[in-house]
Amino acid sequence: MLQVYECCLTNHNMGWPRYAQRALMTCGCSEDDTLLLGLYHSFEVEKLKLTSGSTASVSVDTTYPFEDDIRVSVVSGAQSGQHLTLALRIPGWAEKATVTLPNGTVASGLKNGTLFNVRLPSGASKLTLTLPQKVWLEDRTTAQRKAAAVHRGPLLFSIPVPYTTNAAPKYIRIPPAACEFLK
Repeated sequence: MLQVYECCLTNHNMGWPRYAQRALMTCGCSEDDTLLLGLYHSFEVEKLKLTSGSTASVSVDTTYPFEDDIRVSVVSGAQSGQHLTLALRIPGWAEKATVTLPNGTVASGLKNGTLFNVRLPSGASKLTLTLPQKVWLEDRTTAQRKAAAVHRGPLLFSIPVPYTTNAAPKYIRIPPAACEFLK
């Protein structure tokens, strides 16, 4: 029996492979064929076996989180008259997310922090999930200092912190003009 230790400190190098491994999941909780696309990066999966016994191939093309669009191609081997449900995760930070459906219509008003289900017929289908990534500032001011965190979509930015052997925190001075929003 193969033992998998997913939580151990020594498995830190397995973060990216496990992220990639869990991007696309099948849902065996219903009689319908359902795939959950929950983590976004470029990948291809061929002939994934579904609950009904049919197969599906999925291709995702994106440079997310460095672009807003996630292009998804699905080839469903469902029998005629059956469909495949593709559940797309809409991140909690995503406002005004849209999905361009295979027929060209755009589904908008998607609620962030939920799943958006798309029913796909058998055969090839293409769709695009667009997650506009706005920049926002999070006030991190404390009694000791004024500070802010800069976000863009799922990314959190930082400024370079110089190396020091001193254990005491050293704060970098930011020009007052850059902190106008804190007033």
